[in-house]
Formats: sequence, C-alpha cells, structure tokens
Amino acid sequence: MTAVFGLFSALLALVVMRLLGTPELNPVAYAVGIVYSAIVGMGTVRALERMRAKPRWGGLSWLVVPLGGGLVGMIVQTVVYDQSKLDRPILLSTGLSTAEPLAWILSGLPLGGIPALFAMAVLGAALRVVAPMGAHDSRERMTVPFAGACALLAAGALAFATTIELPALMIVLVFAIAALVQVLVSDRGRMRWLDRVFAGEDTSFELVPLARYPNASDLPAAVATVFPSAAIVRIDETAAYRGSARTPFASTSSTLHEAVVPLLRRRLVLVALMATTALVTSGALAARAFAASIG
Repeated sequence: MTAVFGLFSALLALVVMRLLGTPELNPVAYAVGIVYSAIVGMGTVRALERMRAKPRWGGLSWLVVPLGGGLVGMIVQTVVYDQSKLDRPILLSTGLSTAEPLAWILSGLPLGGIPALFAMAVLGAALRVVAPMGAHDSRERMTVPFAGACALLAAGALAFATTIELPALMIVLVFAIAALVQVLVSDRGRMRWLDRVFAGEDTSFELVPLARYPNASDLPAAVATVFPSAAIVRIDETAAYRGSARTPFASTSSTLHEAVVPLLRRRLVLVALMATTALVTSGALAARAFAASIG
C-alpha cells in the first residue's frame, strides 16, 4: 500500500502542477515535484500507520497528509526560486515574486497542502470502507483500487503527455501493474493455503467451529467480507511442555467455496483491470504515433 499511495501522490502532483502551469514555468521543478510527491507519499503512509498505532497521536495522525503535500509544494517553490536566480526574477499576477524568497517558498505550503486534502480523503475512504481493519487481506483490498486507478490514468495520459511527463507516467504504469500482479500472486498463495487448511493438509493450522472460542467475534477475517462461521487455529507443537498450544488465528467460512469467493472475484477484477490497461496503453501509443505522423 505504501508504494501504491506513492504512485497516486505522484499522479495527483502531476495533474495539479500541470493545471498551475508549472511545466511552462520551470520544467525542472515540475520533474522534482513529481518525484518528491511519490517519496513523500510513501513516507506519509508509513508515518500515518505508526501514529495511528499510538493513542496519544491518533487524533493528529491525519495532519501528516496535508503537511506532506505542503512540504512538496515548498520543495517545488524552492527549486523555482533557485532556478530563477540564474535567469530572472519571477513575478506572478497575484503579486507573489521570487524577489521575496521567504514568502515565495512558504506559498508552497497551501499550494501543496490543499490538493493533499483530496489524497487524504481518498486514503481515509480506503482505510475505512475498501479495506476494513483486521482482515488478513486488507492490504490487497486497498492495493487493487489504488493501483488499478493509477494504471488506467497513467495509460490514458500517455496519449497527451509531454516529453518530460512520459518517463514519470511510464514508471507509474509499470509499478501499478507490478502491484496488481503482486496481489494476484498473494491471493493465489492465500487460496492454496486455505485449500490445505480445509483439507487438513497443513498441520500448523486447524479448522474448528467458531463457537469454541468465546472471543471469536474479535478474530481478524482470513478473507474480508466472508461471513464468519469457523475459526482457523494456529497449532504450535513446541510452545508448551504440556502439549501443543492452540491460538485462534483468523475467522472464515465453514466451506472452502464460501471462504475463497471474494478472492475469485478479485482475480476477475484484476484480470479485467490489466486487460483494460493494456488496451488503453496500446490506444494511447497508437494515438501518439498517429499525431506524430501527421505533425
């Protein structure tokens, strides 16, 4: 999820800076902003996860997202200021000028922080709705919509991208597809593991009725959205001298088919996303080639 949110942050920065005219103002700052948006986006997710794990920081945790966006904005403004010294001072219609470096650089705080509020809303929705906390496949559930959106948007944008934007879009596209493939591999491994557990072939785990554990309702789901009617118990033969220790590990369905249905559905979504991305990429590259031939 960390890397995928970095991709999303880079795409968001690309769109915002293009709307603000940053490529025309300073191409170097434009490229730096895209790169640092990805880096800060990844760091933001890590910081958010750690802060939410500590009660005293929980209420302030979401501030790291707009602050991260503001930091990127100030980095971009700093690069523009530094480049302007080699050319000539920049004066915007708002009255902001590189002749006042402190005000110029600090203006990046709202320029980057306000768009980051949108990223914060998207990330919050993913954490609360798309991937309910506690499920063992929460990371995969969040990765699919983020990586899928990044892949489709980057593929479509290839048709209209400028020369400086092409490398960034290609990197986003490659990493987004890699994230989708990783989910496919992870889900395949999870289905094989569940198959072994239900068949009794994995001696490290045992499937038991959910009623045997009074706190079963607090167990994380092996696969999110599966109605809990059984528990998967981890067996540690060496944990206690009196015999094997059994620790509740996850909740699942009482039948294998119901336990893996969400994974099968997600596989169909992933295949459809990758096929659509391939078609959109082909169409975008064909459109660029056609435009170049008649240009």
